[in-house]
Amino acid sequence: MSKELFDGTFLGELSGVIEKNEFQDPGDEVKAEEKAEGEMNQLEKAVWTLANKKDRLAGMMELKIRFDTPAMTEKEILLNELILLKHQAKILRELMWLLVKERLNLSGKSIGIRGKFTIVSFESEEHPLSRLFPFLT
Repeated sequence: MSKELFDGTFLGELSGVIEKNEFQDPGDEVKAEEKAEGEMNQLEKAVWTLANKKDRLAGMMELKIRFDTPAMTEKEILLNELILLKHQAKILRELMWLLVKERLNLSGKSIGIRGKFTIVSFESEEHPLSRLFPFLT
């Protein structure tokens, strides 16, 4: 598949994260009640990193819209960019969970990401699919 296929898109940004090896470690330690299931691969790390980057940029943009942008026209432009950033972050995060669950066969489990990109599973009072299917609660 040609790399140019994704140029200019947030999917193209993933290859940049991988090429530069600029992954953002979650930093949290594995808790005693959590079970280590494996480690994220490079694609999953890149998706995680880019989703977090988009979230940070969206947060900074929200502050700029609120406090630093007097003209309504400029606020509307920034608001459209903000909506796009938030949407990209959400899609990336959903993709990351899907990639991890599919690769490690963790469907139906509550999972998280900890330091050194360790994937953990844990018991949860909430059914892991309850957000998709509220009748499971």
